[in-house]
Amino acid sequence: MARKASIPDEIMRHKPCNCCRIRDDGGVYRVYKYGALKLRNGSWSSDWGYLIGKIIPGEGFMPNKRYLRELEERHQFDFSDGITDVAYGQYALLMFLSGDVIEKLGVCFPAKKAKQIYSYALILCANGFICVDLIDDFYQESVLALKFADYSIEMDHNALLSLLYDLGNNTDATKMFEHAMTGGVSEDTTGDCYTQLICVPGNDFAGKEYNRWGIGNYDNLIMNDKRLIDTRIQDNSARRGFDFILFVTGVIRTRIEGAVRGLHDPGISSYGLLVKAGHMRMVLEDDKWKLCNTRKKDLELLKGIGFVPEAVLKV
Repeated sequence: MARKASIPDEIMRHKPCNCCRIRDDGGVYRVYKYGALKLRNGSWSSDWGYLIGKIIPGEGFMPNKRYLRELEERHQFDFSDGITDVAYGQYALLMFLSGDVIEKLGVCFPAKKAKQIYSYALILCANGFICVDLIDDFYQESVLALKFADYSIEMDHNALLSLLYDLGNNTDATKMFEHAMTGGVSEDTTGDCYTQLICVPGNDFAGKEYNRWGIGNYDNLIMNDKRLIDTRIQDNSARRGFDFILFVTGVIRTRIEGAVRGLHDPGISSYGLLVKAGHMRMVLEDDKWKLCNTRKKDLELLKGIGFVPEAVLKV
């Protein structure tokens, strides 16, 4: 966790309330609301609580969907316009490279569920490990919520656990997809795909970026890492469903790794490419979502793999 002293004054002055803390996640200033916590020995402490938004330098505090509802219920503010700035580049790049993945998911699952699975995998692919409780925040603050708005996809904790439970029991559909993406190779071989994307630099349990794990390695993390146990993915069916999400994530990962190899530049990694693409955002102006925060050298690099961002988002 970043210390308070490490947060710039220009960020601290946008702190939305007293009972919150700001964390610097690689230049993204996320704001968490915290509360008092009584320990077993009778003393008091505090926990980080839940994510309520982020602070953008030069603009101020941007509340997330959950905090907007909380404020409206308390009749403090009316945020009728909602979120006006969303993450774009990293998701648009991954969607460009993995069109075959959503196409195959659409064959194996109903359209809405296919988009839900794809969105979950894209979020993990772009960000590394994300606790299931926070997936909805990442979804609502991304271009995915705009692209798939017509499907009214639910990405909250209960909806995702229901999805995972269903995937864990509906093995015909999951195996159909796995077969379609692997060409029917053995289960031992396809197991390596499950966790490729979770091995991203910056994660505490990342390892080398191109290291390939078997599914058993991730199961061991689930059992032994307290943070992963806290995801509450404990039911065996839900665990199998989560394994499938990781498989889809790993398949998407192979697409960006292939694109990077095609650049023939040893100085560029798939992680670095996602970071560069992630600089780009979509901002709502005059009822249109417009591309902002672009850099010429990044655009030229991305053009080398065939990706050209939309100047105005088509939704």
